[in-house]
Amino acid sequence: VVSTQSTWAIFTASISRYTALLTRTDAFSLQMARKKQDLAALLDVYKVPWSLQKEVFRIFPQLLQTTITADTREEIMSVLPAYLRNQVNGFVKLSVLSNIKFFCGAEPESLQTLAEHLTHCFYGPGEIIYSSGSAATDMFFVGGGALEMLVCNEETGDEMHFSTIESGEAFGEVEVLLQLPRTVTVRTLTAASLFRLHHQNLT
Repeated sequence: VVSTQSTWAIFTASISRYTALLTRTDAFSLQMARKKQDLAALLDVYKVPWSLQKEVFRIFPQLLQTTITADTREEIMSVLPAYLRNQVNGFVKLSVLSNIKFFCGAEPESLQTLAEHLTHCFYGPGEIIYSSGSAATDMFFVGGGALEMLVCNEETGDEMHFSTIESGEAFGEVEVLLQLPRTVTVRTLTAASLFRLHHQNLT
């Protein structure tokens, strides 16, 4: 015969396990909800077509059950399979290009072709994108963040601030087009999202 004390101990242990399970489930559900909101906002910002959005969210719940990551764009996108991620990234690149002054008035078809050759890069604050005197092989478009151009002070040899580059701007194109070495150093001021275009894709 099981004693009252033993029965109570079993009951208490069961309640504890059930409570812990509910707590984990609630936290997991909250993470999934936040993740879905982040992805929805991302797709909306970059004007991803509704037909593609529906396909993304059709498989999203199953993917979330095994993938919970931090709320950065790349990590949000990482839960998607490659074929969807590539399609969404295509619209992201096209959206960024359409807001860059360098391409003001460009035909959508031209931007679409250009977007296919862009490489998306992320940099932290204080990182050097390229240094003065280096070979110019790429031009860059700023999707987000801020950077600075630095020039060398001929008297002291120190680098000093020349100008700031912000979201929606392009840089590095002059040396690439004229096939000249870099005349300035470019460094990030904040975390930056850049799109790089290699000179071979300009022809």
